[in-house]
Amino acid sequence: MTGIELNHKLELALQTPLRFEDEPLALIATAETVFFKLRIDITEDDDSIVLLMPTDIQTDLSQRTWTWLLTQCQNYYKERNLLK
Repeated sequence: MTGIELNHKLELALQTPLRFEDEPLALIATAETVFFKLRIDITEDDDSIVLLMPTDIQTDLSQRTWTWLLTQCQNYYKERNLLK
C-alpha cells in the first residue's frame, strides 16, 4: 500500500456531499492542504492510527470532521487486514 492509494481513497470519500455542522468537507479537503501533507502513523503495539497535519490545517477542521477523517483511514486499513 502506498500513500497515494490512501490519499486517493480519502479524496474520493471527501468528495461525497457530507457535511458536519456547517463545514463542507470539499472546502477543507483539497490536495494542496490535506492530501500531500497528511502523515499517518500506525503504532506497532496496538495498531492505532495517528493522523498528523500541519497546525494551520488542524485549526480549520472541526472535531467531527477530524474524527471522520480518522474513521476513513481506519476503514481503509481494516479493509486490507492491516489492522486487527
